[in-house]
Amino acid sequence: MLSNIDPCDIDDISQLPPGVDLYIAMWDRDGLEYLFNLSQWDRKRVLAELTGVSLPPQEKPAHPGHLVMRARVNSQRHYEMYTFTVDNNIDEGTLRQAFIDNPQPIVDHIRVNGSCIHSDRRNSDKPVIV
Repeated sequence: MLSNIDPCDIDDISQLPPGVDLYIAMWDRDGLEYLFNLSQWDRKRVLAELTGVSLPPQEKPAHPGHLVMRARVNSQRHYEMYTFTVDNNIDEGTLRQAFIDNPQPIVDHIRVNGSCIHSDRRNSDKPVIV
């Protein structure tokens, strides 16, 4: 189940209540492009620092600035990027599958309860001159 905790109320991932994970997602008109569990990464990062091991690059999140730059350069794709919280009994694979099977309910919930980082969402209410 998606959580109703506002990611803007969280200054540090360690402030998340137990049983909740923080995600960042980016999608466009063609579907989900990026999904990353920030809570899981934070746990791995702390463990790696304590053990003196460095994390491989593929286990590190993309820089949000790079994602926003990609969205701005490809504005014709109408990117949206949000952070949102999810109960930790739902894994990343389940979220990805939800975006594939029936993306509209999950996107609507994220828009209402998540924190928008970037949006080029096309507003269908605007008049269009043809």
